[in-house]
Amino acid sequence: EYIALIYANVYVQRQNPYVEAGFVAIFYDKMIKGERAVIFGDGKQTRDFIFVEDVVRANMIALERRIVGCYNISAGIETDINKIYKEISNLTGYKYQPQYDSPKKGELRKSVLSYTKAEKELGWRPDINLMGGLEKTIEYFMKLNTT
Repeated sequence: EYIALIYANVYVQRQNPYVEAGFVAIFYDKMIKGERAVIFGDGKQTRDFIFVEDVVRANMIALERRIVGCYNISAGIETDINKIYKEISNLTGYKYQPQYDSPKKGELRKSVLSYTKAEKELGWRPDINLMGGLEKTIEYFMKLNTT
């Protein structure tokens, strides 16, 4: 018996901004330092962002259920990288336009998952929308940088 949870792009307050993955942490780190944030490609590539609290809740539910299968844990919404950049800029007061660079080889153009099966069989659905999760994340980073 097994249960497998397949996560969309998880973002979290303590995410490392010095690795390739993690647009939210990378953008925030650059913006708070007053550095130029780079968007590879045109920024219209999409991802399905899910906040860590929703992921943790999905894991807790999965531990309690005796169900076998694979389940997508996602917001089910495509959000482009330009929008993420804009929202984090607004939350941090960052005034610069993004710097665009060549797209990364092999990068997906679109990525979105459906959580319909998780909702139907596990009773799970995301509770925290993108803006709510970004606000919590940026609030955490702001506190971290002022202490």
